[in-house]
Amino acid sequence: MHEIYFIFLATHTFLIFASILRFGLADIRTVLLGMAALYANSYPIDGLFFDIATDGLPSNLIIEIGLIFATFSIFFFIGGNLTFKSHTKDEKRLHNFDPSKLYSFLFGISLLAYLIVGSQYWNIALLDRNALYLEPVTILALSKLAVSVYFVATIATKQANEKLALAVIVGFVIFALIESFVFGDRRIVATSLIAWFVVTNCHRRVNLKPTHSLYFFSLAFLFLFIETTRYGGNFIEAITSGGINPALGELGAPWFIAVNIYPDIAIEKASSYSFIEAFSILIPRSIWPDRPMGASQWFANTYFPEIAAIGGGFAFSLLIEILINLSIIGFVVISLFFGIFVANLARPRSTPQRLTLAIWLCSLAFFPRYDSATILKSLAIGYSLIFLPYLLTRVSFALSIRNEESAN
Repeated sequence: MHEIYFIFLATHTFLIFASILRFGLADIRTVLLGMAALYANSYPIDGLFFDIATDGLPSNLIIEIGLIFATFSIFFFIGGNLTFKSHTKDEKRLHNFDPSKLYSFLFGISLLAYLIVGSQYWNIALLDRNALYLEPVTILALSKLAVSVYFVATIATKQANEKLALAVIVGFVIFALIESFVFGDRRIVATSLIAWFVVTNCHRRVNLKPTHSLYFFSLAFLFLFIETTRYGGNFIEAITSGGINPALGELGAPWFIAVNIYPDIAIEKASSYSFIEAFSILIPRSIWPDRPMGASQWFANTYFPEIAAIGGGFAFSLLIEILINLSIIGFVVISLFFGIFVANLARPRSTPQRLTLAIWLCSLAFFPRYDSATILKSLAIGYSLIFLPYLLTRVSFALSIRNEESAN
């Protein structure tokens, strides 16, 4: 089996470097392909070095699931090379209209709201982050999402060669520290940093440099250290006991889900309607108490009802959801068209296009760990938070200019 694990690892590694050479490091295609590779290789790495999560699993099961993940990456990369010529003209900016100032202001308001709401859950989170799942934290979740979205929107709309305001950087650092050390949502911090890097450099090609690798591994090490020591754990003991095994943590989730689901499904035919049911997430449960469950809720209720009964759950995987919704043929087709779609987001030429790139990147950055309902909700909130104030302010500004011209 070690040869099979190595082939999977080598396939994804080759595709990542091919994407870096073809598109550059700061490209949404490279980022999403890299994320797919990180999650897809958790069990192969375990099989090569630890043999904990893979111990006792049938070899044919590992091979078939590994082939599914590799198939996605291959067809996503192929699709990522298929772009259509854009006929969008460079936008005409309204004189003195600066949406970056608008988003900087909204970022500050969101950060203030986040600090006020977060203070109510501070002590609970410090004792046990998992206890937050039993609390009504909808407002906290919305406020932290708003902070992340408006931070990235500020970057997406700033003028070329314009430096990000120090107040915005300091505000984000405060947010990142609180999320990392108190509430534990390092995924939203990582998403914001990735979006910062991509949106800032989306107009040019960025080649891989040693400093990029240093930043990546330093951030990964920091997150790992925080995770293992935040409740008094010993970092050295965690490392020596397999704490760096990706299959036992965040990165092993898609494999864990696939291993549980795969024996019960026939990949040659569709067996779920969760893509359609995901749209129910846009309707509040207070209005529709019996709305359909998302794929993550369905998984917890079906395979781990004892955890679901106490309010617990599991994040799902979009890749597995595509498979059970559209069968293996649909999986291949969607992988290809997903790459094509992302490729045509990658090189924005106007402010609305940069904002659109930011929204999709924030929603998809960790897509192997999300179900369609989570992504759809993130997109709906992102578009609402970004484009509603943008359009209202732009229209108001344009009308004020027209009134001034009429008066003269």
